[in-house]
Amino acid sequence: MHITLRPECPADEHAISTVTQRAFLQHPHSAHNEQFIIQALRAAHALPLSLVAECAGQVVAHIAFSPVTITDGSLDWYGLGPVSVLPEHQRQGIGRTLIERGLQCMRGIGAQGCVVLGEPAFYARFGFRHDPDLILADVPPAFFLALPFGPRSARGQVAYHAAFAATGPAQDPARFQFYEIVRVAANNPELAEIHHETGAIIGLSEFDESEHWLYGVFIFRDEQCWSIAERDLIATGQHTTRAALYGENPQSLRVRVDEQGRGWPADQ
Repeated sequence: MHITLRPECPADEHAISTVTQRAFLQHPHSAHNEQFIIQALRAAHALPLSLVAECAGQVVAHIAFSPVTITDGSLDWYGLGPVSVLPEHQRQGIGRTLIERGLQCMRGIGAQGCVVLGEPAFYARFGFRHDPDLILADVPPAFFLALPFGPRSARGQVAYHAAFAATGPAQDPARFQFYEIVRVAANNPELAEIHHETGAIIGLSEFDESEHWLYGVFIFRDEQCWSIAERDLIATGQHTTRAALYGENPQSLRVRVDEQGRGWPADQ
């Protein structure tokens, strides 16, 4: 059996969803939302690496890598998974080959390390180990594993991309957008407690045809910002839309967001 590994292309999207759904159908610890996670990551442009395994012209397996954030500020760390192999092609080494190739590619693009939530005995063969300095909330610590690519590891709480909360098909990108917290000025005591969230990814899907009000969000586009509150939240970046999260108090900041992701003070 000849297997070809290659990056995904737009024509693979349906096949990847099918492979993922079938692969996790009988998995005892699955929430059966893995295909939706991949769709949401793709819609958010948060799939720096997405590989498929092809056999006789059919996609039979897939692996995804997506960015994670760590509270110590470490950059270029990624989460491995989901990894999916069609049931009839499992136990043939395809998943192992995909993981090996994927890790090789991640090193090649400058990643500093990867984390994975999975079976320790299986992932140990790729160099993953439990690191007590890296913590993923609400999971058994022994099953959260790390693989640093350099001499230094990272420390702190790890957060996966917001797309991992997806429970249904990805919406129109105009109505389901992800923003990156780029930099937070913590001179305001109310903001100091969220300063460690710099670099996190947040998803905004609350706005629809009724144009819901969004609280606690500061919107930026092309390095220009709307003057809201006291400019306590500061973002940088070029030719991209970004946002910073500002607590839960609806009195602290009110921003209206339209379908193009543009924001302005709610009182305008």
